[in-house]
Formats: sequence, structure tokens, C-alpha cells
Amino acid sequence: MQKTSVSMKAVSSYKYSLANSMFLFVILGIEMDMCGLLCSIRVYWGYDEFVLRVFLVYGLYAFFAPLLMANFEDQSSAEDASVDVEQNGSDSEGPSNLVGKMLSQMKALNPFGSDFLIYHWFPGLRLFLFTKRNTTMSDVVAVLKINTLSSFSLGLFQLIGIGYTFWHGYELNIFVKLNIASQCLNWFITILYFLTPIAAWMGNAAQVKQCEQFFQGVRNDWAMMLTKEVLGVHDPGKRQMMKEKKRLFKEGLAHLIIDKFLSSDQDGLATSQRLLSLLLAMRDTDVNDYIDICQNHVIACIG
Repeated sequence: MQKTSVSMKAVSSYKYSLANSMFLFVILGIEMDMCGLLCSIRVYWGYDEFVLRVFLVYGLYAFFAPLLMANFEDQSSAEDASVDVEQNGSDSEGPSNLVGKMLSQMKALNPFGSDFLIYHWFPGLRLFLFTKRNTTMSDVVAVLKINTLSSFSLGLFQLIGIGYTFWHGYELNIFVKLNIASQCLNWFITILYFLTPIAAWMGNAAQVKQCEQFFQGVRNDWAMMLTKEVLGVHDPGKRQMMKEKKRLFKEGLAHLIIDKFLSSDQDGLATSQRLLSLLLAMRDTDVNDYIDICQNHVIACIG
């Protein structure tokens, strides 16, 4: 099944780990841009250049005006932003209760993004994305758009300030050097955003991470079931109860595996019966491997 999954391209990809790391650089670049601007305003203002001061005012206007327009723009209905996944069995007892609670956190996200929130654009508050329970595709898209807006507004002022520094031979102090570093990083990210699929990867990586966390919860559910099985050492009734729960878990996992590999036509149905009898004989330690296979098939559909 693992070999077949490879041929179906249902395997884990390192590009999502790369994309998650790249998202950290996006946050770093925007914060450096804002900090560099605050530190260098006094330096560039002291050059006593009218054009430079005009570009400072323009840069501030060009950054905040679009944000205000976005906040006042008519938004689509709430269901356009996210669609709740159906929660089957979320109120049932036993191990499925954990799965139901996890499903309540899973949402099919709108790839066009959603509203700009204050922690997407306000300096310092963006670090909330590191502690937020679920960083979504909407967060990634919003931050990338803010980075692009910053580059073409506040970044333009800083580039002109750097140019004046070199043109007139002014001191290349630490604040100007910080501006140079932040602009190199920000424009590199902006170019990647428009010319490479890294932005789509970052958006998908947020949803991939959510899927991985969900399937880790399924593994935790199975591990807890095996732990509770120890109660059967002294209580035959509980031993029988846990054996039945394990059987139901493995049966549900077996049907899930069959749906991933076989079609619903007559040949597929005939083969599924033979495959089901084999899968029901899986050992306890094999369960994690089958959960991994299901996880990879789900992630493969994200892109």
C-alpha cells in the first residue's frame, strides 16, 4: 500500500516544511521593515530634503489608506470564508468523542482569504500568529499582502532614503544598514510571492499542518485505547469492552483504507471484501502505519 501510495503521489512532501519556515521569514521581514522605518525616520528627516519628506508622508498614506478601504469594504457572508466540516458522531461516547471535538476545529478554508485583522498588519501584534491555535491559509494570504503593500509604500520611502544617503555621502549608520537588510529581505519575499508557487505552498502548508494535527489526535486516541486495555488485566468485563472498541476502530480504519485504494465499481467491491478480511487482522502496532497512509492521501488532495 505504501508503494502504491507513492505511485498515486500520496506521500508527504518537504515543501510544506520549507513553506512553514518561509512564513517565519515573512513575519521577520515585515517586523524588520517597520522597526527599520521607525529607527530611520529621524535620520532621513534630518537630511532636510523636501522630496524625501514628501515620500515619507506619501508612504504612510499609501500604507494605511488601503487598510482602511479593506476594513470598510463590504464583506461576503460568513459561510464564504469557511465551511464547517460535517461532524458525525461528535456527541457519541467513547473514543469517537475526541475525534468529534477535533472535527469541530477542522474547516474548509476560502483560498481567496478573508478580512484583514489587526494582528495581520499592526507591528508586534503579528507575533500573535506564532501563538495562535491554528494559523490558517487566510492568515498567510493576509500577511503576504501586507508585506507587498509595505514594500510598495513604506519600503519605497526607505529605498529613496538609502539612495539619498549614498548620493550625498551621508553617514551609513546602523539604522541605514538595518533599512538595507530589511529591504533586501522584503523585496526578495515580494518577488517570490509573485514569481514562484511559494505563496501557494505557504497557504497550503497551514492547512496541511492542521490535517497532521488532526491525525496525530487519532493516533493519540488509539494509544489511549491501548493504555486503557491494561485495566482488563484484573477485570474480564473491561477487557472484553476494550477489545470490542479496538475491533470497531480497526474496522473503521480498514474501510477508510479500502476507500482510498479501491473504486466503487463491481471489481472494486469484490476486491474490497477480500482486502477487508486481511486488514481486520492488522496488529496493534500496524495501526499507526495505516493511519499514516490515510493522512498522506488526505494531504495529497490539498495540493
